[in-house]
Amino acid sequence: MWGADFRPSRVPFQFTEQHDPGTIGTRYRYRGLPMPYGSASYVVPPSVPNAERIRHVVQTIEPVLPAIRAAGATDCHISIGRFYYAQCNEEYSLEELQLIARLGCGFAYSAYSVSEDEERELEQEYETFKPVV
Repeated sequence: MWGADFRPSRVPFQFTEQHDPGTIGTRYRYRGLPMPYGSASYVVPPSVPNAERIRHVVQTIEPVLPAIRAAGATDCHISIGRFYYAQCNEEYSLEELQLIARLGCGFAYSAYSVSEDEERELEQEYETFKPVV
């Protein structure tokens, strides 16, 4: 979620990452510079099974969406990143697509081909992921 005037600090929710406009960037394009917009993200915990991730996102974010919009968010989207070695197939049921649509957000899906070792490293890294708040 993001917006020029979005202040995630005003939302009663613990995002995985967040920053208000003016916060000094720590990476990428705005590293060391004031961020010209506010943004927040939420990463599904690794303990949530793959088959339940869409439902989890919707059940977690939907109740706070009015507060997110009231805090100035003008854009939001669900982004799925899939890192794979041997094969990449994803299927979303009609129910999952309807859940995504309920949020009124965009949807992005990216698939990345990696080596078998990289896939194993990413799995280990994800299993020990600790949110930055």
